[in-house]
Amino acid sequence: MVVVANMARHFGLSKLAVPTQGNAGDSLAFYANQMNIGAAVIMPDDTPAPIQGNVAALAFHNPNILLDMVKGTIKEAGMLMKEKYLTDGYFNVATFQEPGWRIEGKKTMGLELAEPNEMSDQWDLPDVILYPTGGGTGILGMWKAFDELEALGMIDAKRPKIIAVQSTATPPVKNAIDNNLFEPEPTPAGKTLAVGLNVAGGVGHFKVVDIVRQSGGTLIAVSETDLANHLSKIWLDKHWWICPEGAACMAALKPLIETQVIKPNDQVVVFNTGSFEKYLPEVRHLL
Repeated sequence: MVVVANMARHFGLSKLAVPTQGNAGDSLAFYANQMNIGAAVIMPDDTPAPIQGNVAALAFHNPNILLDMVKGTIKEAGMLMKEKYLTDGYFNVATFQEPGWRIEGKKTMGLELAEPNEMSDQWDLPDVILYPTGGGTGILGMWKAFDELEALGMIDAKRPKIIAVQSTATPPVKNAIDNNLFEPEPTPAGKTLAVGLNVAGGVGHFKVVDIVRQSGGTLIAVSETDLANHLSKIWLDKHWWICPEGAACMAALKPLIETQVIKPNDQVVVFNTGSFEKYLPEVRHLL
């Protein structure tokens, strides 16, 4: 979202709007406040309270930051945004509905994966990437980074297996993979601790399906029970402050190893996309 806010300021946009399950709206409100840009953040009323509170606090102190709540999911939030805010001159920065700035921001993850690190002094990519998949922007951004690095001659054509991870509560991309569909069909939104995964039908989901297939990867949906158990175990064993979406990826590791999607010598990267503290009221019982 920092790329979105910077590009909006560059082009003279004064009011931005986003429907969100949480983190994107939280980020937009913060950066818009820093850059003196107006922002309307529309989120479901079951968004974790700390995320609601972050945006509400900014809105309290800055009349140009607005928070609107809806019953339902990000789908209903998007409908309200179109009806109430786009008609009032706000610029739409929803997933895959802006000029591509969000993908450019997510692309940095792919660049950082490829650059030399403690494990290698060469520009190279891991064998497997597990990424929690709501809208899918992160997967598209990384894939774009890999293509551009190859075009620059910095890496070869080898790509990691992309493992998109969802919850069984709302698995539209997994359903598309399982049923050999070109584009996922909208799925009734479920109830999940990992609210960032509760995207019943995303504009860019067809491209996520395409990238997963190109990479030789797969999509796996984990149960809410496994997600909760791993979130609790990781905290108790490691004291890692990971978010439920990251815990979903950790829960996916064992079945992926058992089915040999992940091989014994593979270098595997698991993405954690948020902080446990933002979900604390909903997950405190797991500590």
